[in-house]
Amino acid sequence: MRVVKDRKTWWWIVLGLILCDLGHCYAAWCEMGTRGVLDLRSWSQKDVVTNSLNVLPVLVRAAYLVGLGVPGEGAESRKEIEDRKAPKKASRKA
Repeated sequence: MRVVKDRKTWWWIVLGLILCDLGHCYAAWCEMGTRGVLDLRSWSQKDVVTNSLNVLPVLVRAAYLVGLGVPGEGAESRKEIEDRKAPKKASRKA
C-alpha cells in the first residue's frame, strides 16, 4: 500500500487479482476433473504445488476483501503511533 494509500482503490485492485486467481483455480479444476480435485490422496507433487499456489492467494485476498486483519477507517499506521510515542527533541535557541 505504498503507492496508493486509498483503501477503496486497493479493494478494487485485490478484487481484480482474486478474479484472476479464481480463473486459475477453475483451469486447474478443469484439467484435473472433479474427482481429481476432491481426492487429495491422488494428487501428484505437481498437483500439490499448483493447487497450493492457486488457492492460498485466493484465501489471503479474500481475507483482505472481507476486512480480516485490516485496520478500520481512521486507524493509525505503525509509523504514526511510533512518531506520537517518540519523545520530542528540545529545540535550542541561539
